[in-house]
Amino acid sequence: MNRIIIILIFAVLVSCSERISISDADSLGIRFKPKIMEERFYLAQNVLDSIILKKKIYENRYEFDYYSRYKSIEKNLILNINDFTLLNDSINTDSLMNVFPFSFKENEYILTKFNYLSDTLLLEEYFDRNGKQISSINKIYGNGRILNEKQFLTDGTVVSKINYSYDTRNRLVHKITFMENGYTETHYSYSMDEKTETENSSSCIYRYDVHGKIISKKIYSGVKQIAETTYGYNINGDMVAETEINVNGEVEKNRYEYVYDNKNNWKVCVEYNFSGNIFVRTRNITYY
Repeated sequence: MNRIIIILIFAVLVSCSERISISDADSLGIRFKPKIMEERFYLAQNVLDSIILKKKIYENRYEFDYYSRYKSIEKNLILNINDFTLLNDSINTDSLMNVFPFSFKENEYILTKFNYLSDTLLLEEYFDRNGKQISSINKIYGNGRILNEKQFLTDGTVVSKINYSYDTRNRLVHKITFMENGYTETHYSYSMDEKTETENSSSCIYRYDVHGKIISKKIYSGVKQIAETTYGYNINGDMVAETEINVNGEVEKNRYEYVYDNKNNWKVCVEYNFSGNIFVRTRNITYY
């Protein structure tokens, strides 16, 4: 009898340890256990020191399982980029290109479904507005890290393959991406509070604070630094300042303000963009 109990306990422990243990909620900066998050993104305007929402740009809906992993994502682009010329002739559309989560196509809609087929296999399926499947991605995990992924079209054609390698401390050190026209390799190295990402002759050096937040990013072409971005955070760990200096010494500053819910997750984020545009993100989160 004792032997049976020990075997059962061991089986449970193995199952728990081998479950794909990614936390998508963590990547979004969400605390506690979210069940559904509805996100909306607006172009806004400051009128007499009040933020007025002018146009909804996109809305997303995220559904999570109990382990804070994605179950589904619905992305719906409301406006076409050309619509903004009707709002304000002086609006800087370059800043819009940096904040959209996907490409500019009128009324674009993408549904992603996440299927955890085993302790190590994740299948992501992508659908258009009409429910037609566009493609799928198989992702293989081990020790809590992604090992490789392969993207397919519905006819079985392989679009891309990515392999990941890690060091003895479980840190990513090498990524190789195979595509129809060739492949690219990205190498990662670490020292103290910095991580260096190198691809071909370009490299990016990230520096982190004690909480693992990125506080600076330097981009190089060969040995020449072409850009540097610094980041500041509030006591909740949410970014409140972003400053970029480009190769010409030009400075671009973005500022962020937040309103929080009773779980200390932000429900409103106001971005004062360097271009003069104001963007507002809203999040409505329900929890398990």
